[in-house]
Amino acid sequence: MQEHSFGGERWLWLLPVVLVLGVIAFVVYHKTAGSVGSSSVAPIALRIAGQGRNVQISWDQNAAPIQTADHAVIKIQDGPATSEIALSSDKLHSGPASYLRRSNDVGFDMTVYTQAGSEVHEYARLVVQESPASAPSSGIESPDASQLRIQRLEYEAQIKQLKEDARKQAARADQLQDVVRILQNRMSVDAGRHSSDADKQSK
Repeated sequence: MQEHSFGGERWLWLLPVVLVLGVIAFVVYHKTAGSVGSSSVAPIALRIAGQGRNVQISWDQNAAPIQTADHAVIKIQDGPATSEIALSSDKLHSGPASYLRRSNDVGFDMTVYTQAGSEVHEYARLVVQESPASAPSSGIESPDASQLRIQRLEYEAQIKQLKEDARKQAARADQLQDVVRILQNRMSVDAGRHSSDADKQSK
């Protein structure tokens, strides 16, 4: 009984020490994880500004990921179409990039690759609401308008061909008139010769 109680008291004395060590380890772990996380998600302040069809893509040139960047890639989702813009380190430090959008809903996913091998991602989206009056200026032709334009071109081609045929027919008509005049002159000359011969024979 004495040995059992003595062992129990010894473990009771060690319990507060274990708890203190656990709390210290917990605080140190989260403090370290928090510092690492804050450095890995440093913002680059990706900004999108649209003016007409032109879109300007800018970022914070003084941000830490930009200062240590090796290169960057901007993946663009323009409606159903996808494309990419590759940015060198010099371009990241020199200024913004531009893009000519095709649709009214465009997403920009920018990934900065640092010299240390880490990656920083930021996403921005541009949604444009256009009024019906400004729709024709978008440069996108509706199917009906496209069909009318094709028909107009076909009619213009037919009219041009008809004019060319009429010109050729007029030229042929002039040639025929010349031939008729030549034949008439020959007939009159021949008639004059026959009449003179008949007069000579009668004498």
